[in-house]
Amino acid sequence: MRLLRTKWLTRELETYRGLVKHGAPGTHERLVELALSQGGPKEGVLDLGAGSGELLQRLGDAGYTDLNAADLRDANFKLADVPFTRIDLNQNFSKIFKRKFKLIVMSSVIEHLDSPRHALIEARALLDDDGLLSVIKPNVGFWEGRIKFFLTGDLWAFGESEYRGVRHISPLTSTQMRLMLQEIGFKIVAFTTAGSYATPLRSALSFPLWAPMAALFGRRVLGENLVIIARKSASDRVLSSPETSWEI
Repeated sequence: MRLLRTKWLTRELETYRGLVKHGAPGTHERLVELALSQGGPKEGVLDLGAGSGELLQRLGDAGYTDLNAADLRDANFKLADVPFTRIDLNQNFSKIFKRKFKLIVMSSVIEHLDSPRHALIEARALLDDDGLLSVIKPNVGFWEGRIKFFLTGDLWAFGESEYRGVRHISPLTSTQMRLMLQEIGFKIVAFTTAGSYATPLRSALSFPLWAPMAALFGRRVLGENLVIIARKSASDRVLSSPETSWEI
């Protein structure tokens, strides 16, 4: 895959209004579109893992108000007028906040965490009833990932280089992600893929590989990131029952 990491084949990190975005270009635009499509109040937003604040800036420009940021470190955060809270998403962080939120976003976060399930449970505790959670994570079903798994047995974005380099330590398939959210207490309202580092040249050269896969498996093989919008709801009683697996 190192051969693909040239300026002719791989796009550089995206910026928005001078703020660096970590993740495949096009992903955050899609998240904002999906969030807007759900309607409801455009206020009370919490970005867990806010980074530079680029996603919050996009949401603010889209009309969202009462923006709030949280992350392990504040050194990279650039939005002076947005409240910032230092938290460790591997810990019990929900009680740090003395309020609820209508929209919580977790972009390129859960793959770095010791327990994605625990972090999602904590995030749910911070949501208003009927509030929305948006999650972005690597799409291990990406077409390049299917080839990588066939050749090496490793999941895309979760090889040794990603483990050592950017600490991608918690892989989840799209099926696992969907079931886990339902088990915790969410109703999926949008489930798609988005974003790509591929340049037009790389897309053209790889057309004989990705086009047949898209025809066979659908467009979800094309996006490097999985983008999910889920609404807080009751948990799935069957999935959340610890006895279920023993009764089958």
